[in-house]
Amino acid sequence: MLACGPPYPLAPRTGRRDRSGGPVPPRTGHVSGEIDLATPTGRMVARMLGAAARHEAEHKAERQKRQRRQAAESGKVAGGGMRPFGYEDDRVTVREAEAETIREGAGRALAGESLSSICRDWQQRGIRGGPHPPLNHHQPNPGRRRR
Repeated sequence: MLACGPPYPLAPRTGRRDRSGGPVPPRTGHVSGEIDLATPTGRMVARMLGAAARHEAEHKAERQKRQRRQAAESGKVAGGGMRPFGYEDDRVTVREAEAETIREGAGRALAGESLSSICRDWQQRGIRGGPHPPLNHHQPNPGRRRR
């Protein structure tokens, strides 16, 4: 097996199985030097590098969550990118015309109308998602969990 990139994906791959259930024979991996995944020592090093990378990713996520929590507690809005549809650029003040459109769409959806139908209607009426590209025909995500 030849692996390039961050080491954290290596850990799960060292115990892979083929279609018949037998182990996939590992070869060498390259992260920041060569790691021979055919030897127990090489697999141990790959797992250790993977664990260290996973630790750093989790540590980074904790820092980001803490930053967002502190921003929320101090009344600041965290985040960047385009403004959310229905809000002004400060992300706090409601843009009433867009908010009314959202309320209309929510009411229609709760009454049983399909999201595809609502999106088609909004497209025909020229309703855009603020600075966002035109609203597209809704296509359900097959991987989305239903509650």
